[in-house]
Amino acid sequence: MTEEPLHFEQALQQLEETVQQLEKGELNLEQAMDTYERGVKLVQQCQQALQQAELKMQTLAQALENEPETS
Repeated sequence: MTEEPLHFEQALQQLEETVQQLEKGELNLEQAMDTYERGVKLVQQCQQALQQAELKMQTLAQALENEPETS
């Protein structure tokens, strides 16, 4: 079963919570490894969302540059 991707804000919030859990140092090794793995996946998801947003912004900026000026 694959998880549905989270919205950027949701993934970032979960990543912050994951970091806090790891920083507490209260997890056993197995739990810490699982939590770290989840954190890595969240980082990747956030990076992908940011890359997509950046690409969209670049595309929009180029479209504006290519529009003829109206006076």
